[in-house]
Amino acid sequence: MDVVAVGGLVVGVGSLGVAGWALRVAIQSKQESGKANQTSEQALGVANEANTIAYRSEARETERHDVDWGWDWAGPGFLVLTNTGDDEAREVRADMTVDGETVTAREDAVPGRGGDLRFRFPLAAARRADEVRKRQEYEREITRQIENHKEAERQAKERYGVTLSARNPLQDDFQRQALATDEQMHRWSLRVVWVSPLGQPRTHEDEGFCGLSPRRG
Repeated sequence: MDVVAVGGLVVGVGSLGVAGWALRVAIQSKQESGKANQTSEQALGVANEANTIAYRSEARETERHDVDWGWDWAGPGFLVLTNTGDDEAREVRADMTVDGETVTAREDAVPGRGGDLRFRFPLAAARRADEVRKRQEYEREITRQIENHKEAERQAKERYGVTLSARNPLQDDFQRQALATDEQMHRWSLRVVWVSPLGQPRTHEDEGFCGLSPRRG
């Protein structure tokens, strides 16, 4: 083999080496470019997610949410809790306690302006029935006292020509007892938890004393 042939072979081999190196560099460059694009896309996704979270957080903080709660007895032991606000309450749980008797009510959504939750209190119903019974007993006794006084007044006038007082003193006492029976007070407490339409958690708590019949007026 002459020198020219050997030189050509060396040059050819060298050219193949350069070409292979160039190919490897190109592949590596493409891979790095792909990683860079992927990293850029990931960073953009994180930024978009952060913006979304920030927007939702701001929206919740500034959300207008008008929900308020009021309740009353609708019958013996039957209580209705009403959303008196303008807006809907979601994922609602209400715990109502009367004289130590606790009842829980849940609703996925309670609309504003009249949406409600309903509770049954068996013990409160029994107490109210007992109060009504006692009041009726006092009222019957008042009626009996009045009739007895009228009869005594009639006999005193016929036999002795005297007039008794127009009112039996015992009558006032029985009337006071009847009134006290009807106005017995019972301790109650209420806790309501819910979320707004945008997911903001809310809580309402209240307590006091009440009768066991619908409020007058």
